Amino acid sequence: MSATQSRAAAWQPLSLSSRLDATAPRGRMVAGRRYALFRDLAGAPRVLEDRCAHRKAPLSLGRITPEGWLECPYHGWSYSGENGDCLRIPNLASHETIPGKYCVGHFACAEHDGLIFVWDGPAAGADRSRLPDCPVPPGAARGEGESLITLPWTNLVATLLDAPSLLLDIPRVTLIDAHPLGEPVEEGGRLVVERAADWTSTARRRRRTPAEYPLALRVALTLDGRAAVIALREPGANRVLLSAALHMAPVSDCVSALYWRWSATPPGGKAAAAAGKLAFSLRPGVDPAAMVAVHPYVSSVFAGRIPWALTRPGVAAR
Repeated sequence: MSATQSRAAAWQPLSLSSRLDATAPRGRMVAGRRYALFRDLAGAPRVLEDRCAHRKAPLSLGRITPEGWLECPYHGWSYSGENGDCLRIPNLASHETIPGKYCVGHFACAEHDGLIFVWDGPAAGADRSRLPDCPVPPGAARGEGESLITLPWTNLVATLLDAPSLLLDIPRVTLIDAHPLGEPVEEGGRLVVERAADWTSTARRRRRTPAEYPLALRVALTLDGRAAVIALREPGANRVLLSAALHMAPVSDCVSALYWRWSATPPGGKAAAAAGKLAFSLRPGVDPAAMVAVHPYVSSVFAGRIPWALTRPGVAAR
């Protein structure tokens, strides 16, 4: 299904909370729809349709007024973030009232786990229980980021499942896509797949495949494909070294948005020297030649092209 086709309403990530302040609005696009988001006087996030009711100018290029309204940059029409009503038109006489039809679309939004989400359906139907639950635990190091990638959303999800090394950037760690640790399984409403990983300094010296790799990468993707919890761990010590929450949204038919937050705790013992300072980020693009060579097994399970029963004995295929 293309990003702009009709589908069930859902919570979509729009911004990291830290990137949205009370000084200026931001413009975002999800599935072909443009949004203007800002914070009102109370600091609450607000999301409006990103076009003025007058001449369709982008409201995201305007300003936040002292009253906490969003003002159009063209003729100064100002709108309430709570309901999208026009509250001020500068050239109206003092005795004139603003017609009720002068309003813009407004959307339910939520601030959750360090991100701003918008409900992309009617505001009255917003269901906060459907917000993705992806908290990031405390760690010695923390970070976050957001970016766009030239990859359709469905292909982005497939790449994360089949070849995470093409997307994820964990310095000093080599992800081994071709070495799964068991079959993908469903746990708690998420598709979980684990793969071997290695310290890059050690991987360069290896002459043969070891019986056990020192690291494992765990990807737990929500069944709607919008968020994933990622963990880098030491299987032998049963210790998580790095945790990350990754949120994904379609921007257009060929572009996707990525938002991530992470924390890391350095390993102990001999691994400490190899690890250095752990961090997490997303690569700016995907190598097309490497992508062609990827075997789409896990994504086929996720999409239902391979029955779940083959990976979960005793469970009926979906």
